[in-house]
Amino acid sequence: MLLAETDIQHHFLRDLATPRDPRSRFTFANYLKEKGRLYDFGELALGAQGGAVSRLEWSDYLMWAADQLRGYVRYETEVLALEPVRTGHQIDRLRLITAQGEMTARALVLASGRIPAIPAEFDGGLGPTLLHSSQFRGAIEALDRTAPLRFAVVGSGQSAVEILAFLHGAFPASRLLSIHRGLGFKHVDLSQFSNEIFHPAFVDRFHSLDPDHRRTILREARQTNFGVVDAEAADVLYRRLYEDSVRSVQRVEIRTGSQVGSWKDDAGVHRLRIEDVHTAEASDVEVDVVVLCTGYREEPLPWLLRPVADLLTTDAEGNPQVGRDYRVDTDPELAVPIYLSGLSERTHGISDAASFSMMALRAERVLASLLEQARSRST
Repeated sequence: MLLAETDIQHHFLRDLATPRDPRSRFTFANYLKEKGRLYDFGELALGAQGGAVSRLEWSDYLMWAADQLRGYVRYETEVLALEPVRTGHQIDRLRLITAQGEMTARALVLASGRIPAIPAEFDGGLGPTLLHSSQFRGAIEALDRTAPLRFAVVGSGQSAVEILAFLHGAFPASRLLSIHRGLGFKHVDLSQFSNEIFHPAFVDRFHSLDPDHRRTILREARQTNFGVVDAEAADVLYRRLYEDSVRSVQRVEIRTGSQVGSWKDDAGVHRLRIEDVHTAEASDVEVDVVVLCTGYREEPLPWLLRPVADLLTTDAEGNPQVGRDYRVDTDPELAVPIYLSGLSERTHGISDAASFSMMALRAERVLASLLEQARSRST
């Protein structure tokens, strides 16, 4: 969301290249060197934040790297559809339909990311004042910051606590309602031992397990990445609320153990029925803006692959089987290698979801597999 005074939640050495090759010109360290901030960043690392990289700087790093790849990448090109192309009895190419035209591919690496998770109560209701956190930065600019707006923020993860703190400061006349099922904002598990699940050796182990054991591990690992907040963000919000109480001001209400039972748009006013998850007691509230900090989900089958879905090998639940090299197992009729990058939490663990931890090594493994496929075809 690139909100002010927010930072990334992983170590900066887990960048686009360092885990694969620390000598690469695409490392964060080289970015700092080329930008003339290497020593300044070192001084920053001595401070209270311990070298945490701001989201603003990390975004600038990614744009710096992306700009160097313009000769290889077609940016701002949305793929609208995929069509199989046959030669004889085999599909040996895929036709990609874009707004700018068509192209064909002999291999496909799909890295389209996870999609926003919208609770069923709000399905079909997204708009200028009912938005997912992924839309927050753009939508919030259209609102009058001096108006006495009423906000409801649904969720208890990092985005929720950051958005509450932002709204508290940016909309001084507003009132904020925080709704989440748990007992309160929980700190992320930053134990060095717990966080070894983001290491490459753990991916090997995780992939070797059967689906039931994988699901058990993912449930146990949630507190390292999902529905939790870092201590700094929680401290900022708590201090804001405490200082409000000193001034005898109550602009923020936090309803724990609560969920939205129903939602209705009444002429631009959002009517929410809030239910206690323990007693089922309910009350109705009206707000002007609803922000859904409800996270993201991984599609069992990315929509782009639906035209070849019948040729993908699936498990008992209908999910694609994905090899350790991130290649989807397919029927021999489909001769185009297809890879899922960042879309394989179910088979490769939590580091394959919303995390930079394995990005560089994942790219290296996919590339090695692609080169092996090319050598096999040539022989």
